Amino acid sequence: MIGRESSILGDYFLRALGVFGMWFCWAPVFFPKKTVVWKGGNHAPLSRRSKLVSALTWTAWCLVVFGIAPIFCAALFAIGVLSLFMLSRQDRQTLRCGDRNPRAEADHEEAVLVAFLCG
Repeated sequence: MIGRESSILGDYFLRALGVFGMWFCWAPVFFPKKTVVWKGGNHAPLSRRSKLVSALTWTAWCLVVFGIAPIFCAALFAIGVLSLFMLSRQDRQTLRCGDRNPRAEADHEEAVLVAFLCG
């Protein structure tokens, strides 16, 4: 009986984490003036495509946790994570080539926090 109770609490925790993470990942999509950067490396700002893929990836994970088409959404989550690896490389390359976003330094602290929460 004790194992089942802790499993229920874990389910609630994962659901709360999913909803909280979805809010933080969809916020930069709907409010594009907020700059979000990749953590580590050169802190390249996320492109619009990266923001959208990140939000969709979190949404897929949240759907898995809530039990809505778990196999399909888990596959979408895995594809989203792999595509974010490629998009982070492209965003960092864009920053290295000189297409620097001037707002990236102004909102750096806030952007690092959001990037940390969004993965």
